[in-house]
Amino acid sequence: THFLEYRAACADMSDEITVKDILNYKASLEQPRSWYLTALAGLLKKWHRLGYRGVSEEVVRLLDGMTLRGNQKGAAVVTMDPVMGPFSDTEVEALQDAIDDAYADGSITDDEFLLARLFLALGGRPEQYASLKVCDVRRDSTPQGDATYFIEMPRAKQRGKRSRTEFKSRALIAQLGAPLTEYAKRVCRKYMTILSDPNQAPLFPQRSQRGDWADGFEYHQTAKALGRALTKALGRLEVMSERTGEALNLPPIRFRRTLGTRAAQE
Repeated sequence: THFLEYRAACADMSDEITVKDILNYKASLEQPRSWYLTALAGLLKKWHRLGYRGVSEEVVRLLDGMTLRGNQKGAAVVTMDPVMGPFSDTEVEALQDAIDDAYADGSITDDEFLLARLFLALGGRPEQYASLKVCDVRRDSTPQGDATYFIEMPRAKQRGKRSRTEFKSRALIAQLGAPLTEYAKRVCRKYMTILSDPNQAPLFPQRSQRGDWADGFEYHQTAKALGRALTKALGRLEVMSERTGEALNLPPIRFRRTLGTRAAQE
């Protein structure tokens, strides 16, 4: 996407990606983003290998001869990269306000609103949210009779893989816990005639009732699908970044990096 945006800004853009395009793009990348070309190179080489038009043999030879750098681990966090690093406090506030406003006017659904709020509150990886079931949402009471809310977050054993072997109990504020509890009850009722135990229904189910699910994860979304759904839903809000002047880039990893950065600062 970054390369396409760069190329679209060029006045002499042609129907084919050229050596000049690659060299100019490489020169435009600042140090924290120099690895973008490494990611792009794999795509372009496969594109050419599959025989599709648009990538010439000269481009492939150029990429093969280049020394390409990988993504420097932690660089996006250390440099507060405005594209892949943690959100600024101003960006978090703008995102929260936009989510609340969109939910109030019906622009996003219950599940999109609650999933976004959980990402903001807890960070976490998409595979953890994709593993959640309605039984993981819990409402307790204090000795004084006040309601308390918790969610049992599955630990992600392997990136991209759902797992329900270990959990960590996370407390939720009432403003999130109360609507999440009511939402979980609605999902549970929906699956009463579908699953033998509706408490095992996914908290954020796949919209289609068809799929090739692993045992114990019937009707669950994949981690990748859930992450894409979150990014797409929030992308519709067009929340602007005060640092770039453009709409926020909203991959799930940025929520995790934001929570980690804030915890380290505190």
